[in-house]
Amino acid sequence: MALATSAKMRPVDAMLKLEDLGQYFSALVCADDVSSHKPAADCYVKACKKNSASPHQTLVIEDSSNGATAAQSVGFRVVTFHGSMWKHDAFASDDHIQSFLKLIPLPLGLTKKLRTLKHTPD
Repeated sequence: MALATSAKMRPVDAMLKLEDLGQYFSALVCADDVSSHKPAADCYVKACKKNSASPHQTLVIEDSSNGATAAQSVGFRVVTFHGSMWKHDAFASDDHIQSFLKLIPLPLGLTKKLRTLKHTPD
């Protein structure tokens, strides 16, 4: 599983360490790793390359319209949810869910960790 984000590496790394979430990601791509940011798809493409995957093999879970637009522009399947930062965004996506925790079976430890974070709904 990869994490592709528009955030800078330093706060992302700090959050992953603080919440002990880094162990769940085989690839991490942050704003520092790409020259063009969302709505450009650079972060998704780089994350796929790090995981030896292609867009048609990959599901993007996104909470922003810029991210959904970026992923769709290069052929990713996109499922959106309204996170706390972008709850009023209008999305164009393949599917929309209320909570990403109900989308796929995640490792039990990760599911429990994510439910404890204040900004993540059940």
